[in-house]
Amino acid sequence: MDKSTVSLFNQMKEEWEKLEENHEDFDQKDNKAAGRRARKAANNLKKLLTPYKKASVDEAKEI
Repeated sequence: MDKSTVSLFNQMKEEWEKLEENHEDFDQKDNKAAGRRARKAANNLKKLLTPYKKASVDEAKEI
């Protein structure tokens, strides 16, 4: 299932926001669960990068 760069970018943005929010809670409030959620968001973000790069190249070829 191929996704557009816009869809993937929006998903990456959501994961980044989760990462930011949970990292802040982990860092400032010493919330261990927030640290776990931050790492999960970082991992999900990492998983979205390769499909985004592929979709970006494919879309650039169509221009």
